[in-house]
Amino acid sequence: MKPILAALLLVAGAPEAQSASCRAHESALRDIKLKEWPSYYRSGNAEGLRRFLLDEFRVVQGDGSVSLKEEEVAWVAQGEWNPKDFVYRITSISCPGTSTAIIVGEGRFKREVDGVWLEHRYVSSNVLLLHKGRWRPAISHISGERSEPVAD
Repeated sequence: MKPILAALLLVAGAPEAQSASCRAHESALRDIKLKEWPSYYRSGNAEGLRRFLLDEFRVVQGDGSVSLKEEEVAWVAQGEWNPKDFVYRITSISCPGTSTAIIVGEGRFKREVDGVWLEHRYVSSNVLLLHKGRWRPAISHISGERSEPVAD
């Protein structure tokens, strides 16, 4: 079994230990999800993103399609993705093991499509693994995507 799958299937320790483990890493996990990870997209830093994501990284889109790490890196290499009003709100962080974290939240931003301003919203769940002392993304699952016209 691949190490990434083994780590995702492993649930280690008592619930109290898991909570304590998660609390110990919560600040770092918040910084990763709210600052570090989006910074690669905002700056178009494809090489930084390549080093940050685990080799086995996958994005599962809302339509069920799956893209690989190198596809995500190539998309970032095409240019910056930097909506000025992007906000991501974490709704939960859990740690089912000492080296596995799950971050769930909602992203929102406005964009213009064919002259109409839309607010785009999505939910994501992200699995990060503690790999060689560093939290790194293994999976990002996006769902509930919708765009609605912005009221004047």
